[in-house]
Amino acid sequence: MSLISQRDRELAINVFNHYVDFLTSEIEFFENEKLFDDTDYTEYKSELSEVYALLNWIKLEYSKHEN
Repeated sequence: MSLISQRDRELAINVFNHYVDFLTSEIEFFENEKLFDDTDYTEYKSELSEVYALLNWIKLEYSKHEN
């Protein structure tokens, strides 16, 4: 028995997709403004790969539990 439902996984996937869009747009802004030394820029870059890893894991769990 799983701790979360498929609907919960779908919701998490949607939320993380929106967060990826947010991080990507913020990173793009910093790069366009050439603010490479900004603390937020480095944090967003680091966080983006972590969010992708988590998103991929949730997608894998979602596909494993599809009927």
